[in-house]
Amino acid sequence: MPGDSRVTHAYRNYAEANPDLTPIKLAENFSFRNGLHRFYRRTATLILGLAVALLAGFLIVLSALSFRTMTRPEINQYAFQSSIRDIAESRNDVQEIVWKENDSYYVYMNASLWESYSTTQQDHIYQKVSASINDSCHACRILPRDDVADVYFFDTEGSLLMEP
Repeated sequence: MPGDSRVTHAYRNYAEANPDLTPIKLAENFSFRNGLHRFYRRTATLILGLAVALLAGFLIVLSALSFRTMTRPEINQYAFQSSIRDIAESRNDVQEIVWKENDSYYVYMNASLWESYSTTQQDHIYQKVSASINDSCHACRILPRDDVADVYFFDTEGSLLMEP
């Protein structure tokens, strides 16, 4: 067998390099050394294969994330701020809408008008303004379609009137 001649050749070289060993000790040392050599070679091949697989997986994930980032539409903050300003200007009871975070908005109401409304009217106004803010958030890609903005109503002194 071709493998046997290589092992025999290696055994002869090992025996020539270590002439002071007995034949039994020579066979023990050579088989131990040869076995460790195979073990290390097999382990190194396995580790190298796993490292290459991990690197390939990392590169695939990185490529997918980069592609997602490049193809995702950008947030149009100017259009969003304009639409929020339009919501505030279209209603005489809303004084100001403040964008606190991506999903939190403070709506400052005219206190005298707010108090003149019934509870049903207040709920209707809250739902209508909240829906308008959510529509603007989704249209300008501030929030994903399945997220809902938290809209808080305050009076001019900063007292909380309504919350989600």
